[in-house]
Amino acid sequence: MRWLTFGVAALLCLGIESGLAPLAAVPGPDGVTPEPTLVLVVYLALSAPVGPAAWAGLLTGIGVDLLQPVEVAGREAVIVGPAALGYLLAAAAVGRLRSALFRRSPWTLALMTVLGGLLAHATVVGLLALRSVPWLPGEAVAGFAAGEQALRRLGAVGLTAALAVPLAPLLRATDPLWAFAVSRFEDRSRRG
Repeated sequence: MRWLTFGVAALLCLGIESGLAPLAAVPGPDGVTPEPTLVLVVYLALSAPVGPAAWAGLLTGIGVDLLQPVEVAGREAVIVGPAALGYLLAAAAVGRLRSALFRRSPWTLALMTVLGGLLAHATVVGLLALRSVPWLPGEAVAGFAAGEQALRRLGAVGLTAALAVPLAPLLRATDPLWAFAVSRFEDRSRRG
């Protein structure tokens, strides 16, 4: 996997997610938005080797954490970790299941986005809810209600899965840029 291609794609997805979120939000009190970063992580988990896909999930999750500040103790704070661990878990789970899947289908990308999204968001909600346990270190996130967050994030997963279907052919068209099939061992053996 080419890391430069990943970096450009991840920054593009993070920019779309943060910049176009108000335009793509479903009207309502929570403003549920799709998450192209999750689609990217699931696509990589279906296409790239398991190790690099897991690292890509972790790095993308860190980017998501950096773009989603929360209110803690009366001030805005960035908590790096919940989305990073959630996206890592999503990439690992989808990577384990991919041998039983038809990877080129847009429906596979959508269904695995649902699975990965449920795992990632359950991790995020669980870790943020742990911050409100009084005997654990750290300040509670202000106004955090686990049930409300779980429902909002469930809506986001559904919207993201719907986004995955039209994105699948576009992502598949970029396969040559990623160089998934070339491992370091194969690359060295061709030189020799």
